Amino acid sequence: MLKGADDVVTEQEDSASRHGEITSWDINDIKLPQDVRQIDWFQEWPDSYVKHIYSSEDKNAQRHHSSWAMRNTNNHNSRILKKSCLGVVVCGNDCSTLDGRKIYLRPAICDKARQKQQRKCCPNCNGPLRLLSCRGHGGYPVTNFWRHEGQFIFFQSKGAHDHPRPETKLEAEARRSSQKAQTAFSPSSPRLKRIQETESLTGAMPTREALPLLLSKPDVYVLPANFGGRLVNFTNFIHLLEHGGLAIDGGEPGHGDWESFLKTGSSNIIPVFKESKKEDLGNYRPASPTSKSVKVMEKIILETVC
Repeated sequence: MLKGADDVVTEQEDSASRHGEITSWDINDIKLPQDVRQIDWFQEWPDSYVKHIYSSEDKNAQRHHSSWAMRNTNNHNSRILKKSCLGVVVCGNDCSTLDGRKIYLRPAICDKARQKQQRKCCPNCNGPLRLLSCRGHGGYPVTNFWRHEGQFIFFQSKGAHDHPRPETKLEAEARRSSQKAQTAFSPSSPRLKRIQETESLTGAMPTREALPLLLSKPDVYVLPANFGGRLVNFTNFIHLLEHGGLAIDGGEPGHGDWESFLKTGSSNIIPVFKESKKEDLGNYRPASPTSKSVKVMEKIILETVC
């Protein structure tokens, strides 16, 4: 019994020793521990002086992902990837959204893009933006280190972030997409003004619903059987798109009056073959190679929906 107790104490000491070896490593060590029995869950917001050991198969670790705004910096050791925190972009008026949240934008990685970003207005109050730089590592930015060694990816962070968390990449992309959608058809939008200027060329101005319909899926318009490249009026073409005169996404054609549609016009629209069988009319798309007014409208629509 006494011998068994001694064995238990010895095992506990060995376990503590192994644990100490695993946690006492530094990213700059010549040899890193490989006797790792338990890997860590990936941390999206690593903060303070922490160390983690991830599996080499962890996708986030492979991409050196972090929700902090980090950029690659020079490092004398080619085996170690070094990243520094850029901080966060905030509103100079310290405004809040309707639900009480502050504006914490993600800084651009490129220096020129970040300078241009600070010259823009706050998306909430149109006030000035300013950059809160990270100084959480002895007056310098917080630094993250990544190193691939064997079956593991070692991570070490030095410094504690002294600024709020910025929006994630997904949140930034969603915000930009929402802003584009809101400003695309605003009364002061330069793109909408250009569309209005071309009203005299086409005779009518497309509606909001018709604009993305024209160019968002240009390869799925089904031409009628009696389509022969005859003169077609572009205004009527938009009208039939709005009222079901064309089959969209492989559906059945609508009730547009194709005969009267084909008899009137000022633009020469011809069927252009895309791919697959030439006998299938669904493999053709309408194109206007000669009409300048249509080309001007297409360019404006493309700028609007993109």
